[in-house]
Amino acid sequence: MFHNTRDIVIIGGGVIGCSIAYYLAKQGIKPLILERRQISSEASCAAAGGLWPQSESNGPGIFLDLCLESNKMFPTLCRELEWDIKFDPAGLLHLIEDEEAMEESKRLMEWQLKKGLKVEFLTREETLKMEPALSNDLLGSLYFDDDNQLSTIDLTHAFYLGAMSLGAKVMTDTEVKQIILTKRGIEGVIAKKGRQKEKINTRIVINAAGAWSRTIGEMVGLRIPVIPIRGQAVLTDPLPTLFRRSLVAKNVYMMQKASKNIVLGSTREDVGYDKMVSIEGIENLRNAGCQVIPQL
Repeated sequence: MFHNTRDIVIIGGGVIGCSIAYYLAKQGIKPLILERRQISSEASCAAAGGLWPQSESNGPGIFLDLCLESNKMFPTLCRELEWDIKFDPAGLLHLIEDEEAMEESKRLMEWQLKKGLKVEFLTREETLKMEPALSNDLLGSLYFDDDNQLSTIDLTHAFYLGAMSLGAKVMTDTEVKQIILTKRGIEGVIAKKGRQKEKINTRIVINAAGAWSRTIGEMVGLRIPVIPIRGQAVLTDPLPTLFRRSLVAKNVYMMQKASKNIVLGSTREDVGYDKMVSIEGIENLRNAGCQVIPQL
């Protein structure tokens, strides 16, 4: 049954949509999430869960500042949310495999230290002492103590359950077909669940549709420059603990999760909405992972 009037409608039930619903609900606003599939059924259930603003940063700026502030929130969220988000504050090793990577690492370390961020250069011996399972074939590493990891699917469900407990509502298997615009602005949305279509009255719509954000934007005449990118990854069976910290190498990143499975990622392919994996993509990740951790 549709909820015919809502102060705010959120399109998308991934981590962004559910977190927005949670923080609105904390302020006494009771939004409605419209999700075309199920909660956390797209990128939020596939993402590896790396919280790596320093390691992945291209330089200082407002985006890095935003990510750093976001990272600071997770210890509090662990206590606040009534669902284990598998937050692991073990840090990250950015592996240096050749002289070119050494020069890039020096530049990365230099500007981050100037900004007052925590980063430490480790020699090969210091790196192997920290993570003995690593290959000897490396020159050293950068250690980022504040780049951590969690489970994105658990984080999404934690936000979702928190929002629902505070009065937010959700409609799953419900696709937004139209956003109704008048001269005064948004008047509502037309949503379809099964064969049933119905108007939901609202003056505020939040676009949290992820890779489908562009389609939602077009409903109100906006061109949102978002495209889908496929990232294949490998998930092993549960294994004995081989390493503690997140690892980033030239051709692969790796995390051993709380479940003891190891994630190896990720390809980056402009193939539209095709989510099929390929033998080539999986083989490349597997081979790169075995070079980093020979025991694999």
